[in-house]
Amino acid sequence: MQEFSQVFCVDQAYGEAAANLGLVLNDQFSVDTMETINQQMGRSAGEFLADLPEPDPGSEARLLVASADCKGVPLIRQDVEKVPAFETAKKNPGNRKMATVASVYTVDPHVRTPEEITAALFREDTGVEPDPERTRPEPQKENTTAHFPIATEDQSGTASIISGILVGVTWIISQIALRRRVGQVLIVLMDGQESLWNAFAAILTFSQKTVPVLDILHALAYVWKAAGLFCEARGERIAFTRCRLLRILNGEVLSVVRGLRQMGTIHKLQGEDLKTLNTICGYLQHNASRMRYDEYLRRGYPIASGVIEGACRHIVKDRMERSGMRWTLEGARSMLNLRAAHQSDHWRTFLNDHIAKETIKAHPHRSLIQHYKPMIITC
Repeated sequence: MQEFSQVFCVDQAYGEAAANLGLVLNDQFSVDTMETINQQMGRSAGEFLADLPEPDPGSEARLLVASADCKGVPLIRQDVEKVPAFETAKKNPGNRKMATVASVYTVDPHVRTPEEITAALFREDTGVEPDPERTRPEPQKENTTAHFPIATEDQSGTASIISGILVGVTWIISQIALRRRVGQVLIVLMDGQESLWNAFAAILTFSQKTVPVLDILHALAYVWKAAGLFCEARGERIAFTRCRLLRILNGEVLSVVRGLRQMGTIHKLQGEDLKTLNTICGYLQHNASRMRYDEYLRRGYPIASGVIEGACRHIVKDRMERSGMRWTLEGARSMLNLRAAHQSDHWRTFLNDHIAKETIKAHPHRSLIQHYKPMIITC
């Protein structure tokens, strides 16, 4: 019953899930029942995801990749401001809490050229048939979780809050310790959110074998924004962006930054335009050590965080941000735990683990009768 109900709940609103389950089983189920089961199984899923089983080494690919991103979840505001009947209520009551989505997977190297990446990002038809032997390798054993801040108490009873970012990065580090082989390259692939990079830097030392990579799509978005400061026609803007993207992919990010600043001086940018240009140049310059794309491409490293972007969409957005939805923090935590388990390779393993724990909880003294055999009475 728990399994059937949550297969519906992880993808559908509770009311819809209750109706569909009732249709299948020819019975009636309340929304409260579906939500209660979700919270019970969600807590169990959180414990399971915190201690995932080690994958079979033979099923792993060569590169280990860690990624994280933050996605807002609309929560219920406990003390929503009450307004008189004749006033217009706020359009979007409630608040958002950031969930840190964390993912670890392995993938084989895939060597590409800057020209190939540029053509792919700009959807250009090169007229060259793709080589079937150079197809992009698929990620293997992708483990993904979502984390909110958690409250803790020390021995003196002093309460403190551990941020969702720190909780998520700590989970990633535990996965790295479990899965990383001796000498294996670890790639940390994310956008430019500095709080995430700082959390990793506090635990990891980046080196030749532990490589930081800025998602190329986020860098490209900044270059596209810069092009809007100097180009009016769309065609010119595309050509401007394409030229500088190709240079960045060839390892010339600092040269591109210098060129943008010189153009700002030549065009005599002022006010908001100048502020925007400084922000763009600052972003690219600050992340230059994570933008060694010429080296990454030669070594076959991934440079786009499609896996974590997809996880944010599939695990969080598709279920948590439907029209009008508001969540309690614990309700959101339980749902995200279950969705992460359901969309992984571990759903059946989790269910078996959950059943075993529930059996122990419901029947703590079952060992007392394990050898009991009822007496056979014959007449």
